[in-house]
Amino acid sequence: MSLPFVIVFVIILQFLIGLLYFVIRDEYIKKLFAKQNAAQKRRLYELAIFRAIQDKIGYTLNLDHIVDTIASSLKDLFSKSVALSMLVNEDKVIIKYYIEDRISSKYLEELKRRTIASWETYTGSFQSKPIEETRFGIVINTSERMFVESFFHIPVVVNEKLLGIITVSSQKQKAYLLEDIEAAYQITKQMCTALSKLEEVIQTEEGKLIGMIESLTDGIFMVDKSFNLTTINPAAKKILGINDDNPTIYQVLSPLSKTTDFKTEITDSMKNNKVFEQSEIQINEKTVQVAITPVILGAKQNFSQQVIGASVRLHDVTSEKAMAQLKEDFTSSIVHELRAPLSAIKAGSELMLTENEKLDKQQQEKTLEIIHKQSDRMLHDINSLLDAAKIESGHFSIVQKADNVLFVLAESQQLFSPEAEKKHISIVLDVDPKMPLGYFDSSRIGQVVNNLISNALKFTPDGGSIILHARKFFQEQLPQSSTNPGIIISVSDTGIGIPKEKQNLLFNKFSQIQNPGYGQRAIGTGLGLYVSKGIVEAHGGKVSVESLPGHGTTISFTLPIAKANVQVTKMETETPLIPIQKRTFN
Repeated sequence: MSLPFVIVFVIILQFLIGLLYFVIRDEYIKKLFAKQNAAQKRRLYELAIFRAIQDKIGYTLNLDHIVDTIASSLKDLFSKSVALSMLVNEDKVIIKYYIEDRISSKYLEELKRRTIASWETYTGSFQSKPIEETRFGIVINTSERMFVESFFHIPVVVNEKLLGIITVSSQKQKAYLLEDIEAAYQITKQMCTALSKLEEVIQTEEGKLIGMIESLTDGIFMVDKSFNLTTINPAAKKILGINDDNPTIYQVLSPLSKTTDFKTEITDSMKNNKVFEQSEIQINEKTVQVAITPVILGAKQNFSQQVIGASVRLHDVTSEKAMAQLKEDFTSSIVHELRAPLSAIKAGSELMLTENEKLDKQQQEKTLEIIHKQSDRMLHDINSLLDAAKIESGHFSIVQKADNVLFVLAESQQLFSPEAEKKHISIVLDVDPKMPLGYFDSSRIGQVVNNLISNALKFTPDGGSIILHARKFFQEQLPQSSTNPGIIISVSDTGIGIPKEKQNLLFNKFSQIQNPGYGQRAIGTGLGLYVSKGIVEAHGGKVSVESLPGHGTTISFTLPIAKANVQVTKMETETPLIPIQKRTFN
């Protein structure tokens, strides 16, 4: 073989190899593009199916509807003989068959067995529950042998909890490719993920709503259209006198329906989409305002309004009514207390003006004494009103300095001694001789002590006693403050006492405790103890009461101790002090 021929042969061979390479590469590229194009078309088709399923489902939490839609839509993705969906609820198992081919009952039984076996694989067991089965399609009666040749399971998992299984099956062998299984799995997974997120959002918002309802001071409960109780807060249970954690609608409506048929009221509210209000009703000795409001679903635009239930608000106005009555009684009392001395002053002054020449000196002095006494009483009432107004507005002021509480107590003892002697009541001082100096406004604290002694005299029978205690005060178990350590002053009497349920009314602005058992009406404006409490608290102290009916009352208050090395003025008095009688403290 000559050299030229070899060269020509090699050139032709290289050309043929190159041509073959380009042909093979071109064919490979065509197949690759075809494969990618087919995958892209399949992906778009899967997305179209996914969107179609999502449009059918919408924003719903109905898992049964979601699974039904997915199972019935899989026929658009690939061919199948039967798709089975199984949901396991708390009370039953729901199985549905979506039949697309000629199959027998034995085929369905085999498919159910395989699905239950898959559940057991996932969970470890399958509890015996009633099974509810539904078939969509025709099942033929035939002796022909039909087998489940191809199948795969898709778990339905919401918030990491297995709730059901979708099983896709075929009578054909190797009917499903891997991409078919992946597509069905991804569609189901995406729908379950969306459902999980929707549940989380709803649970979060529901938690916020329940928390808000639970914290409301007004009573709130809600019912659906079937009169099932859906929500009730602690305030409503308290108003209605319900102790059960999960009350029935009967327990809720029973206290409300003693005077009005509230079931009918709620029904009318939902039927007519109208708010109903009851001005005031009595529930277990409480005065309550009731408002019934229909609960609307789809109230926004583009949605038709639908009443899905009703909410009932219970507003307890017992305290408001009581306070209004107290204010009315207080106003009436003030008018009465100011009118009486004014009438006496007017009558006395008219007598002095018209009959002065006919009155002897003793009668003139007696008339002037009445005018003076009633003027002093009226001035005291007016000062009490002004002090109460200052306390409420925050403009009440005191001038504190180091002083001896003995001086204040002794002065009050002398002031009330004549009145006490008329009733044969003894006023006794019981002061610790080692008492430190206090830091207080002596004029204002004297006003407090006078109020306490005046009240004690009113309700202590003849022959009783009143003791003025004073000692150093310190409680180790309490944190230190301006009055711990401090001084505690107590006024104890042997009077009729105060029932425990009425003791909290002692220091209220608009209240006076009546004592019908003692046979007398409370006298005065009822502001004395209210003002006294304000004075003590302005010093940083606290007021307390101990009382037992038939065994007397002790009202105590605390004051701060003065700093060391302070000077105190000596007590000046025109009359000798009543001797101090000591008593041992318990």
